[in-house]
Amino acid sequence: RGWKKSISKGDYGYSDAPDLLRSKGHSKEELENLGLMLTKERELYDNHVVFPVMTPYGILVLVQGRNTNPEANLRWLADKGQPPISNYLYNIENLKDKTDYVVIVEGISDALSLLELGEPAVGTFGINFSLLRHIPSFKNLTHILAIFDRDKYSIGTPLEGKYKSWTQVVPELCKLSIELKIPIYTWMVPDISGVKDLNDLLIEIEYCEEEYKSLLRKTAMPLERMTLEVLKTTEDKELYWLLWELHRELKNTKEEGLLEDHVNRQYGSLKEHFKWI
Repeated sequence: RGWKKSISKGDYGYSDAPDLLRSKGHSKEELENLGLMLTKERELYDNHVVFPVMTPYGILVLVQGRNTNPEANLRWLADKGQPPISNYLYNIENLKDKTDYVVIVEGISDALSLLELGEPAVGTFGINFSLLRHIPSFKNLTHILAIFDRDKYSIGTPLEGKYKSWTQVVPELCKLSIELKIPIYTWMVPDISGVKDLNDLLIEIEYCEEEYKSLLRKTAMPLERMTLEVLKTTEDKELYWLLWELHRELKNTKEEGLLEDHVNRQYGSLKEHFKWI
């Protein structure tokens, strides 16, 4: 994966035996109560690299494990704690007031990949989450960058043509931008053969910071434009309202002009558009 500096502090663990925790003195009953037993004899994180999930204050609440077997059906595994893991952001405890921006990505792998480049990155756990709960950690930022994959649902499926990640993520980014009153920029992982996600891309360019930033400059776009791209694949009334609200809070004449052009083509006039929503 190319991670060297990003995990040099040792903020991870590894379980190489089905009874590792029991060999350290923990009872089977204790592990069962904590949901850390996979079967009667095998512990949940056997053969996994394990990463901590922290609160912004550095309190350990959950862990997530990555199976070291590349053929495993389930690559990532998390213990079923409460609140759910989607309530947290990987690496949020290391932000504090050290930076004026943050990069939001999906998952530990992409977060570690950006940390390797020295970027202040946090990783979501999945794409169904609320970013508003993290406002205290973001309140001193001047801008945010969000990077997610460009995958779309396959032809013949109920959500055919819609973005898998961005359709879910964009509304949360809009709400966050409106609440914080700061611009958010977005970047789809480029469509390059063999590249499925950000980690693949950075491996492909050998973690070259200059090339990463060059690609970013060429194709990153304001959240307003990304939201419009998503709306071209799904006529979502709530998302339209969020986009108009975003334009009220953060004036961007060029982006607002693009939205008005789209609305006039799609609905005939702004009046008809607002009547529809």
